[in-house]
Amino acid sequence: MSSIHITLSFLFLFIFNFQELFAAPTRHLCRPEQRDALLEFKNEFEVRKSSFDECYVNGSYVSPYPKTVSWTNNSDCCYWDGIKCDAKSGEVIELDLSCSCLHGRLHSHTSQIPSIIENLSHLTSLDLSYNQFSGQIPSIIGNLSHLTSLRLRFNQFFWSDSVFTWKALSSKLSRSIS
Repeated sequence: MSSIHITLSFLFLFIFNFQELFAAPTRHLCRPEQRDALLEFKNEFEVRKSSFDECYVNGSYVSPYPKTVSWTNNSDCCYWDGIKCDAKSGEVIELDLSCSCLHGRLHSHTSQIPSIIENLSHLTSLDLSYNQFSGQIPSIIGNLSHLTSLRLRFNQFFWSDSVFTWKALSSKLSRSIS
């Protein structure tokens, strides 16, 4: 094999393996209205020292940390802690704020929560467990038609029959309710 052939083979392998280094910057996936909704959600609550030493999340124990600290206005929300986006559409599909040191009261009618959740209409998973949330669970959660996992445990939420029926919500959630 000639040295030119070997050189070209190495060059091809190098370019193929390191093409990401030379590629144009990727576009931001996060939709601006969803980024703004998440930032509004963040501003509704305080970050405080957690009342939990550790949290049992996804089969293992983790230390509490404030995931929303990584959330800034000039960054792509698809790369924020606790956020997962659909790779093609850029829609936020998972919001995992479990064990995030968040504290505050959910006010269904006096806060921005309903409009925030409306902007996250493609959520398939919502995890707010192991925080210090209190108040009534917003009825708007019942309108999340793609939601298959809802985790609210270890907060001080209360249910209200007038908000939405448990039966209607639980029929939508095939994978996990806790």
